[in-house]
Amino acid sequence: ALLAFNASLAHDWENITWGFQSQFPLALLCLFLHVTGSFERAAGSRGWWAAQAAGLAGFFTLAGMWLAPLAVGLVALWTEPRGPRRRLLPLIFAGAGLALSLALRARVAPDATPDLGPRTPWQFLFALLDQLGWPAGWPGALALLNLPLLLFGLQLRGRREAPAFDRTALALGLWAAGQALGLALARGADYYGYVSRYGELLGVLVLANSLALARLVPALPRARWAGGLFAAAWVAVVVTGAWALSTGGHARHFHERSANYAQLRRDAVQAYLARGDRRLLDEPGTRAILYQPVEHITALLDRPGFRALLPSSVWPDNPPGRAGVLARTLQANTWLVTASAGLLLLAGLGLRLNGAEHVPAMPALTLQPEPLLPWLAAPVAVAAGILV
Repeated sequence: ALLAFNASLAHDWENITWGFQSQFPLALLCLFLHVTGSFERAAGSRGWWAAQAAGLAGFFTLAGMWLAPLAVGLVALWTEPRGPRRRLLPLIFAGAGLALSLALRARVAPDATPDLGPRTPWQFLFALLDQLGWPAGWPGALALLNLPLLLFGLQLRGRREAPAFDRTALALGLWAAGQALGLALARGADYYGYVSRYGELLGVLVLANSLALARLVPALPRARWAGGLFAAAWVAVVVTGAWALSTGGHARHFHERSANYAQLRRDAVQAYLARGDRRLLDEPGTRAILYQPVEHITALLDRPGFRALLPSSVWPDNPPGRAGVLARTLQANTWLVTASAGLLLLAGLGLRLNGAEHVPAMPALTLQPEPLLPWLAAPVAVAAGILV
């Protein structure tokens, strides 16, 4: 329910469907297949190897996807230090993915992409703390929103009997926190608030904390009411933050300008296709919303095979495609999408309930004293107070 809620909001979908950013959902698919398969399947089994293949496929979506096998390996070491050595294979995959990312970065020409890395430690710190507090956007939110996952992770330390569900939740949280760190390192100097497409990635951290809450609160021995109050406050912060992101900030900026930007891109491409006129493509405003190196655009538009892919609304010489007609029909009749999604949801729920009697119940989480907690909580509380 939380994933569906997050992915349906304007702060999320309006940016990932724009050009090169459409690989974000594919990266998440690789993430979930890799993490769940790595813990639900026995190490070395066919399903486990398929999960590792999904993790490797993720390397070719986003540069930071090497963090997925890293999170899996770290959780395996954290929960089962003396487990089978094959569980450490994801750490080797993570090292290979990091090496691949560094090699690709070294091959990029210095002037091909802007340098958006933080100029000062404060720029980096501001971007990191704000990303970890997504979607709230106020100082100290990271402590409230991530406290469930912190306590949950401490409870799983050295627990060989921890079910796959618990390990999956912890690995997803580590991966999303690593993405926040990567975004702060890569875009700290250009940071002006939440960019909508990153809601896809940071939403996984919210999901992991919600799963941790669902496991921790029922396990409280005599203070479930306190856990319930905290859960209610946690949900309120998430919902109000998501509302603010969907009605303001980057989402509002995009929606106020998206129609104008689309027209500028279409006019520039059509002028070049019809007359070979690249003046509109060369304008700084067009380059900022289409692509900076104009030669890459013109080289593509000069290829007949590429022009054949353009919709008829851009290049009238192409006949209207069935896919385009179907897409515009669905856009004009959103009830068709809603009805289809509802039927799929009901069908999936029915299949799940039908097979529920064959699935063993997940063991209840039992809370145990954690000697690391006071030593960890005290400096974190002091640091959070100073930073706020």
